[in-house]
Amino acid sequence: MEELWHDLSDTDVPSPDWHGDVLAERDRLIRSGEDTFVDWETAKRELRRGFRFYERQSPGLGSYFLDTLYSDIDSLLLQAGIHSVHLGKYRAKSERFPYAIYYEIHHGEMIAIRAVLDMRRDPGWIERKIERLK
Repeated sequence: MEELWHDLSDTDVPSPDWHGDVLAERDRLIRSGEDTFVDWETAKRELRRGFRFYERQSPGLGSYFLDTLYSDIDSLLLQAGIHSVHLGKYRAKSERFPYAIYYEIHHGEMIAIRAVLDMRRDPGWIERKIERLK
């Protein structure tokens, strides 16, 4: 995924005008403490934890888990906005694993993935996690 972003970021395609506004607003919310984000390293650690769990269940299942989640995330390009709203965020449930992708849509074009969570967790923990995302 990082290599893909690197390849895409080397192009001369201009960002849409609204993109700078969205980034400025996110920066303002984070600086004011009204919003938070999970850095890429933390997100990768969480995905690796899921990978190890499923890999212990059966060799190869961890890779299938990651492939499935990446596919579920990719499907948002076509299906964003059709999912139910839960705690103020769209929630797309993984087809094969007990995970959900919480996301927002900005300016009708940009999908912001806010969390990918294991739905086997305590519902109170999930609710607190999502509510902190404002």
